[in-house]
Amino acid sequence: MVITDISDRLIDEGARLVEKLDQAGITVTAAMWILFPDRDAWKLALALSAVTKEGPKRGYELVQDALVELRPEVRDISLEDITILRPDAPLLRLLRVALRTGPGVSRVWFKGDAINGELFPDALVYRVT
Repeated sequence: MVITDISDRLIDEGARLVEKLDQAGITVTAAMWILFPDRDAWKLALALSAVTKEGPKRGYELVQDALVELRPEVRDISLEDITILRPDAPLLRLLRVALRTGPGVSRVWFKGDAINGELFPDALVYRVT
């Protein structure tokens, strides 16, 4: 069975996590829930500037620290639900052709959309700068 819906709670918690990272001074260039149908799962994809210099392990450490600080307010998201991206990841370069949200936290749905002829995965985009 393929999961197609994401809960309002996960959407709200994802937004809260992005806000917490912002408050901590961590530069989040992109943040979105992406549906991975082959895994039957939604993953919160975060592109952090720190990853460019310090690698993805540092990105996961920063996110884990934020999650710990947000407990119990954010209880349904764990590190297993998150994927860290480089700010210049091909997926993000493609998305930037169609959308730029600015620095806030938006909620823009992409469902079955194509960008420049390439199918973009179903996603709820909080931010892409």
